[in-house]
Amino acid sequence: VREAAPTGQSAARKVGLTYDSLTDESSALGVHLQGKAAATPTTLVLDRQGRIAARVAGQVTSEGLLKGLVEDVANEKT
Repeated sequence: VREAAPTGQSAARKVGLTYDSLTDESSALGVHLQGKAAATPTTLVLDRQGRIAARVAGQVTSEGLLKGLVEDVANEKT
């Protein structure tokens, strides 16, 4: 939030993130998320229709937690 994409990409590499991250230099994205990502960082897992299916406010401290959330959403019937 409020930083250039290369800065965020560098931080993501440093901590070993292997999934996509959003850049929000202007802080406009927060408006579209309607308060769903009030904390920084917030991890959102989207379903096949692009809806927020799972959310973790704050740091994800367990790879297993994130993997489980993604797998649960991926296995949902549409």
